Formats: sequence, C-alpha cells, structure tokens
Amino acid sequence: MFRVESDFAGYFKPQRMIENATESTPSRLRTLAARAFVAVAFLIVFEWGARAVGSMLPEKSRKDAPWTERVLEFTKDPCTRADPYLGFAGTPALFRIVERHSAEVYETSPNKGAPEDNVTTYRKETFQVEKDPRGIRIFCIGGSSVQSSGMPNEGTFPYLLQVGLKAIAGGAPVEVINCGGGGTGSYQYREIAREVCHYGADLIVIYPEAGERKYLPPSAEGELADRDSDSPTRAEARRWLTRSRLYIGIRDLFEWFRPQRSKSAVNTTFSYIAIDAAHRPFSNETFTRVFDFKKDRVPPAMAPILEYDKIERAHAHFVENMTRIVEESKAAGVPVVLVDTVRNLKHDLYLRFHVEPRDVDPNRAEEWRKHYKTGVELKKGGRFEQAYVELTEAQNCYTFDRDEILHVYIGQCLEGMGRFEKAKLEYEASYLKHPLKLKLNEVAQKTGAPIVDPYPELCKRSPHGIPDSTMFMDSFHPMPETNCIIAEEILQFMAEKGAVARFARTGPAVITMAKQQMRNAANSIDVLPDRKLQIAMYQGDFPLALELTKRLAPEQKNFLTLMYTGYVQSKLNDFDGARQTWLQLKKAVLGPRENVMIPMPSLDTDADVVRHLFDGDLFSEF
Repeated sequence: MFRVESDFAGYFKPQRMIENATESTPSRLRTLAARAFVAVAFLIVFEWGARAVGSMLPEKSRKDAPWTERVLEFTKDPCTRADPYLGFAGTPALFRIVERHSAEVYETSPNKGAPEDNVTTYRKETFQVEKDPRGIRIFCIGGSSVQSSGMPNEGTFPYLLQVGLKAIAGGAPVEVINCGGGGTGSYQYREIAREVCHYGADLIVIYPEAGERKYLPPSAEGELADRDSDSPTRAEARRWLTRSRLYIGIRDLFEWFRPQRSKSAVNTTFSYIAIDAAHRPFSNETFTRVFDFKKDRVPPAMAPILEYDKIERAHAHFVENMTRIVEESKAAGVPVVLVDTVRNLKHDLYLRFHVEPRDVDPNRAEEWRKHYKTGVELKKGGRFEQAYVELTEAQNCYTFDRDEILHVYIGQCLEGMGRFEKAKLEYEASYLKHPLKLKLNEVAQKTGAPIVDPYPELCKRSPHGIPDSTMFMDSFHPMPETNCIIAEEILQFMAEKGAVARFARTGPAVITMAKQQMRNAANSIDVLPDRKLQIAMYQGDFPLALELTKRLAPEQKNFLTLMYTGYVQSKLNDFDGARQTWLQLKKAVLGPRENVMIPMPSLDTDADVVRHLFDGDLFSEF
C-alpha cells in the first residue's frame, strides 16, 4: 500500500493551522472575496442553465410527462406554473412579456387565468409594453365583480369605462385594463398594484369585495396573512426571490418532503350543498332545503362561530393592505381611486342568518322568539301590516341588532304595504353599516384617497329605488347596467376632480354624450347562458328558468346548473323531473363513488347549515 499526502489533507495539520492563524488580514479578505466570487459565479451559471433548460420544456405541464420533466419543473417560467402563494407576496407576476406580431406586449400570465385552460381567476388581457406617449392607461383591480365572468368582456365596468373615456379623449389612445380576480382580496390587490405601477399606469381603480373572509385562520391563506403581517420581511424576501429558479427548486424540494395537510373533499358552499343532496335520499326538499333556507324562517340562536378578535384582525389586515396600496402607488406617482362596493339589497343568500344569545335582552328571549315566529307566519300569509308589528317587536328585543335577515323581512312587509321609501331604509340598513364599507372609508380618511360611491345613482335607476335582482346576478355580482353605472360614476369623478389631468374640467355636454355611448354599449350586452338560468331563478321566474335549462349545452350542465335545475323543477312542483335531475347530480358529483361517503361535516341542524354552508355567515363581516 502507498499513501498520498495532499495539500487538502495537510490543511488540517497543526503547522498549517498555525500558519493560517498568523495569515494577514488582507490575505484573508482576498481569500473570502475569491470564495464569494466562486459562489456567486456558480449561482449565476446555475440560474442561467436552469432558465435555458426551462425554455426547452413544454410550457404546459402534462400529467403523463416523464419523470425527468417533472423533476425539472422548477426551471420553467414561474408565470406558467401554479401560483404557490395564492396571490400573496412572492407570487409570479400577473402579466408577462411576450412577442405578438413582432411587438412586445404584456399578456396575462398562463397561471392566472387564460380562458383556453378553463381557468377563470383573471381575464386574459393584452397591452403594449411601450405605451403611446399620448395614451392613457388605467388598471382596475378587485374581485369577481370587476372580472365579471358571467358576461363577455364588453359588459364589464373596466371596458365600459374605456368606452366613455375614449369618447372624451380627443383621439388619444385609452386602455382600461381589467385586473379583477375571482375570490381575491386586499393581499392580491396589493401585489397587483405594486406590479402595474411599473407599466405606465396613469390611475389605479380599486373595487374591493368579499374575498377578505378567506384570510381567517385556520385556512392556509389566513395563516399566511398572519405570518406576513407579523413579519413583513418574509413577504419582501419572497418578492425578491420568486424569480429565482434556484429558490423555486429549493421550495419545491421542501414541499415534496414536508408532510401534507389533509384537505377536505369539498371546498365551496355549493360543493357542500351538492354532495349533501346527492348523499341523502331524494325528497321534495332535496333542492329547496338550502336555497330557501333563509326564506320566512326564524334564524337559529347559536354561540359565536369565530372569535371576534380574529375577525377584527382580518379587518385590520384589510385596512393595512389598502393603506399600503395607496401610499406605495402615490410614491410611484400613480393616483388611486377607491370605489364603494354595491350590493343587491333584497338577496338573502349571503345575509347573516344567526343570532348570538348576547344579542337578545336575556329578559326578553322568549318574547323575541314568539314575536319573530308570529311575524314570519303572518308575512307568509300576506298579512303585512300585522307581520310588520310583530317583527318590529322582535327587533325591539335586541340589545345589539346584527340581524340582517330581519331587516329584509320588515322591508318586505313595508313593500307589501306600498311604503317603498321606508322599505328602502330597512333593506339598506345592514349595507350602510357593513364593516368592509366602513373600513374602506377609514382607509380614505387615513390616506386622502378619494372614494367614488355608485350607490346613490344605482338607487335612482333601480325599481322603487331599491337595488335588486334586476340589477345583479346574485347578491353582489353586477348586471351590465350596474357595471355601466359604476363606470359612469368613475368617469364623472375623473371629469370633476381631474384624477387624470387630461380629463379635468371636461364639459357637462361631453360627459353626457360619453355616458350615452356607455349605456348604448351596455344595453347590447347579454349575460352567458348559465348565468341567465341563475338570474331567472333568483328573480323567481321559474318557467323561464326551466326553459333556459333546456338550452344549456352538455358541457354547461355541471353540478351547479343541475342544482339550479332541480330547484326550479321543485318550485314548479315537478318532483318527478327533480328526481331525475337528482340522479344526474349523484352521477356528476359522486360518479363511481356513489356508495362511498365523502368526509364532510354534518348538515342536520340549522346551526350546522349556517356554520358550514355560509362561511359562518362571514359575508356579514366581509
């Protein structure tokens, strides 16, 4: 045997250690610098190589892809991969640069909602990287109401705003870009606002809505929201690292080895409704039980579902994020306009439908229940005057009135008596003091950002001054006419206040002409077929709704349209037809697992339904 004495081995000999200890400081610095240079060079080469490999892989992930392609998934453009942070800090950009017709354009990233992939979180938008020097570029940020997936792009308020602005722009190019994402909230708004400030934005318009309720622990979004608020440097670090393939690779490796949290088999209100209906034996109430759950019934008295400090923290997150959006955009030279969210005042599906014991005077609990029950029965019988007296007595038993559904019941009585002005006051009572509305005003006061309020104009153009199902698809998704009103009010504000200097002090005659063009455009828009069914159902036009079910294409007959169809058939007393629809529903939601119970919470009591199907009535907070 023979022995090789290497310099590396000698490095650890006592003599060498002594030499190192006496090495001069400049020499040690040169050594450290050399090592740092090698490390940085390695990272650059690795990053460059990973990007080169990613550019050769198919952009769309394939289920049957070879294992090598799956392992190298981290090398792809982050904008083509699943969004790991649900739109929080560290998420890939909403828009990426691509070449179209020999010109560079920004286009909605594939992982954010290209329609051809049947992902509809965001609309597919395209605009030039190089903005026309004369042009106006406005970004509209918000949730599903901004996105307006139930209609073509021409019916959304960003598009209608663009129509109006073009009419008064004197030939200058106008771009109003729809950045609305279904189910998103202030965390996503903040990331999008940070991004679009770099795209030549002249104005950011924000229309916030109900997505905030998702940011409550123990949801993954809620936990992430709390961690980011407690340690903002985490979010900032992810923003910087998200473009790095090395970072993405390490993150993917960590996710592969981390124990996965068990997930519920269902994740939406309507999924729960459909699976519960499919598992139960068919009855005449299979489809009406939940859809009519809040109609002419006394709400359950139950303990708080969620500690209020968690709700208050989510409200604080909303104020913080919206404040940051305004401040950061202002620092980038981009003004922000906030828009008050409008709602269908007569739609009951998302109204609060539970009463906490502390809300009722303990000495009048039995009296409250008696008046409530009697009033509901009288109203069902059309005896509105007597019902009004009983329901008002029930309302007087509250020490703290948060009963949204009772205001609707009283409003219905007043409408039945022809007292529409007073009915409007009841219908709008909960809307006007809605927490998110109050918090948005708090943001405006803190930051000086202006608020556009479409509600007064919406009332003027609604039947009897009460926004209802003629103006909305459901509780809060606008019809084209309502989107037009929102756009008109933003246009009016821009002309009066000069949010974009070019439009300041535009004459009233010009504004009137622009609004007429917007209304003409909105009047030509029709909603999508499946939404027509939903609208007819909510408006109570069951014969029309049934006719619309027959026009649906096979691919449109999903579990949700089947639920609507069964409900309409039940309301028309066609229980044989409803039973056939129920069998189709079973096949659609259960398939081969028909005899396997899917794990989900019990929905046997009223409290169960409130707790699990309506997010604990959290829409009343968000």
